[in-house]
Amino acid sequence: MVIGILLALQINNWNEEKKINKSIEDHLTILKQNLSEDHTQLTDLNQKMVDNFNYSDSLMMQMKTLIPVDENTTKYLGKLQLEIQFRPNTNAMETMTLVIIKMVNLSCLNPIVMGIGKFTPGC
Repeated sequence: MVIGILLALQINNWNEEKKINKSIEDHLTILKQNLSEDHTQLTDLNQKMVDNFNYSDSLMMQMKTLIPVDENTTKYLGKLQLEIQFRPNTNAMETMTLVIIKMVNLSCLNPIVMGIGKFTPGC
């Protein structure tokens, strides 16, 4: 009877560990996707900034009459008015943070925050 209970507990622990590992893999996959999307956005943003620099340079030379004003002048002015923002994709980090908060027993953290205890795994 005792062996059966111990075996059931071991199987339960194994299943829980398997679920946790699957959850970690899923979160890391989403995080990788988020980082890939952010990289694409940042590459696009970098190109826009290079373009804006070139537009500003051309406009400055036109204002100094170093080059003639042409049909691109209005394009340069229009492009420079656009606000460019980077918005990182944070849904994976937010989800992982919530999962970690749920997993940590907050009563274990209280002594740590108060400076009177140490973190012990499994608390």
